[in-house]
Amino acid sequence: MDHYNFNNSRINNTPEERNMYNELREAGFKIDTLQDIFKYGNEYHLAIPILAKWLPLLTDNDVKEDVVRKLSVPWAKGKITDLLIAEFCKLKSEDMSLQWAIGNALYNTAIKIDLPKLRELANNPEYVMSRQMIVLALGKRKDKESCNVLIKLLDQ
Repeated sequence: MDHYNFNNSRINNTPEERNMYNELREAGFKIDTLQDIFKYGNEYHLAIPILAKWLPLLTDNDVKEDVVRKLSVPWAKGKITDLLIAEFCKLKSEDMSLQWAIGNALYNTAIKIDLPKLRELANNPEYVMSRQMIVLALGKRKDKESCNVLIKLLDQ
């Protein structure tokens, strides 16, 4: 059974989750839940490599989604795209909520060099609604090739 603190944030249960928390604590983040990481303000960026390392190792999709949401920050921009895309593709359509959260993270962190990968995901009808934020990310960039993809998607 999952355990939550008074903020309704999950308290670590799985072995992978506990190990991730231990590594974060060893790095100086005195946290009980991932929500606590926000209190570190400018130091939060130091947690990004640790969270990115643990994302593919986590087995609980609710925990993965929480980590993905913590990775959806400006200081992760351009650093985690390949990881996020791999996680997005691994899910197929089994967890649209997590896929949507990953799409949102891509919206917030993808850079120009990532556009071809985002266009490929957006063109894949297998991802249905979970690609919504990826489509928005393409619209935000305003390059010609992305515009062509977006126009094509109007028929879907």
